[in-house]
This record gives sequence, structure tokens and C-alpha cells, in this order.
Amino acid sequence: MSEHHEPTEAQQQGLGHAQPSIPTGGLTRGAALGIVAGALVVLAGAIVAVVIYNAGLPDRPGKGANRADAAKVVEDYLDALAEGDAATARSLVGGTGADPLLSQEALDRSTEIAPISDITVSDEDYFSPRGRSSVQASFMIGDYPVTRDFSLRQDASGWRIDDGLIDVDLYGFDGYGVEINGVALDSEITARAFPGGYELGFENENFEAPVDEVTVIAYPGDGGALSVGPPSLTDEAMEKYRALVKESLDECLAMTTIDTPCGMAVEAYSEGDAAKLDGKVKRSLTVSGRAALASITATPEPGIPAVVSTIESSIDTRVEIEGGTVDEKLMAASATPLGIAYVDFSGDEPTITWED
Repeated sequence: MSEHHEPTEAQQQGLGHAQPSIPTGGLTRGAALGIVAGALVVLAGAIVAVVIYNAGLPDRPGKGANRADAAKVVEDYLDALAEGDAATARSLVGGTGADPLLSQEALDRSTEIAPISDITVSDEDYFSPRGRSSVQASFMIGDYPVTRDFSLRQDASGWRIDDGLIDVDLYGFDGYGVEINGVALDSEITARAFPGGYELGFENENFEAPVDEVTVIAYPGDGGALSVGPPSLTDEAMEKYRALVKESLDECLAMTTIDTPCGMAVEAYSEGDAAKLDGKVKRSLTVSGRAALASITATPEPGIPAVVSTIESSIDTRVEIEGGTVDEKLMAASATPLGIAYVDFSGDEPTITWED
């Protein structure tokens, strides 16, 4: 049996130092604990900062009272339009009194010809980014039903509708004296408008709008609803045009010279031939030509306000030489065609010019 020996005093001291060590990467235990404590302080500060930041921001638009506030703004906007309150409506969509179609006069006419009614605003929750909201509303503009979404954003003063106005395209009407709902728009290319009913007219009373009497504008994409084509002559102005063309053409037909302002020129072989023909030329309309003249129509010239023209190849003319030789009759047979009549309605009385 082996003998049991008690450890010596030196051995006991050695055992007292044989403890496992924690690696600290060269740092003392105190330094490592300091780093951990510092990290916890930074994390706690970040959490506090986020809480404070969130406390200073509005709640998500799709939640609670904030969502209800956004829907209320849309309802207030449509109510203001229905009641004809232009100032309140402008304040909710960022409009100003300098916008012609946001004026009280324009809104008064809109509520008269196509009143807004049967307003229903949805209170459903839609997920939106912070500070934004989308609100659906249904309403009537005259007899036209509308269902659309309104986009809103929130700032320090509250909710504001981003797309409550429509940019109306007025391209092609410059020079006609555009009037919408009785409000003159000078030479604007676009104009902002409330949802509603609109009448397009012109200060130049010889022209009328290419659209129906009342046009409803309700959606952001409705901006081109009024600008669907160039203005057209009124029935009365079209009769003026026909009468002026006939009067001018009759004067040309009565001329016996080799040339006229209306065309139908006899092209002589030489100056001597021209001198012989002058005074012998006889011009007339065929039966079909007179019928065509009585029913001609005119359309506005692109890029030339208030000027209209027509190209009527069916207005047949006849050019002859009275008592002329065979060669002279051949020259008459190859006379130039009737020109194009341009009538300018920009002045108090229309004027006519002819071009080849």
C-alpha cells in the first residue's frame, strides 16, 4: 500500500495560483469590462434617441386619428367645391388666387353647370410611408360618377392634398382669346383647375370649341379633355366664309385678263402672246363647280390663329379664249388651277387672300 503524503507548503502555494485565465487580447480584465459597459451605454442612448425621434413625428397615416385627419381633409376639400368655397378649396391643395381657373368666378360657373354631390370618403386603412396617405373618395360631378384616390402628405401645418388639382392643356388655342367658364386665360399653355365642369369658349366669336358644351374634369389624367382639336368656325362664320369666297371668286371670273388674284392664269408663250390674249380670256364655273362652291367648308390653318382655308379640287373651272387661234385656245386649256382661299377672321371683318 502506498503511503499518502500531505502536500508541502510550497506545493499548496503553487496550487493556489493554478486558475484558468480568460483571454483579453492583451487587455486587462478591467479594460475589457469597461469596453462592454461603454457599448451598453451607447446602445441605450440610441434607443432613447429613436424613442424621442418617433415621439416628435406623426403617427403612421394609416393609423388612428391621423388617418381620420387625412380623410377629413379630402372630405373638407370636396365639400368646399360643392359649396362653391374657392378660398377654402385652394388652401387644402396649395392653390393661389393668381390661378385663373381657381378663382371664385370659375368655381361659381362650375357649380352651376356641373355641381358636385353625393360625396363619400372611405375610412379604410391603406399602408403608406410615414407622412403620406392615400384616401379614396366617390362623388358626382353633374351626372358623371367619379371614384378616385387622393394622395396627401403631412407637414408641420397638417395634411395637404398633392393631386387635388388638374393641369388643363390649352395647347393650340393661343391667339383665339381663350375663355373657360367665362374667365379669360390670355396665352397660357396650361392652367390648374379644380375637379368640376368646364365650358370652353373664345373671345373671337367666329370660333367655337371642338368639345361638348360642358366638359367634366375629375382625374389627374383629364388635362387634355378640353384640347382635343383646333377651334372650328361657328355656323354663322362658315356662311360668312362661303359668301366671301363666292364674292371674290365671282370677281375673278369676271376678269378678262390673263391672270387673276384667284389663280386660273393663262400662261402665254411670250410677252407678245400675253398682250394678244389680254382682254380675250373668259372664265366660268362648271355646273358641278358651282355646287361645290356652295358647300365648301374651312378649317383653321395650323400655327396661324383665326385664319381658315380650304382646298376644294372639286370646284371645276373653265378657261377659254374668245375668238382666239388654235394655239391661244391651247394656252387657255393649260391655265393654272383655282387657288386656295385664306380668310382671316382676326379683325372686325374677315378678309380674303388667294394663294397658288
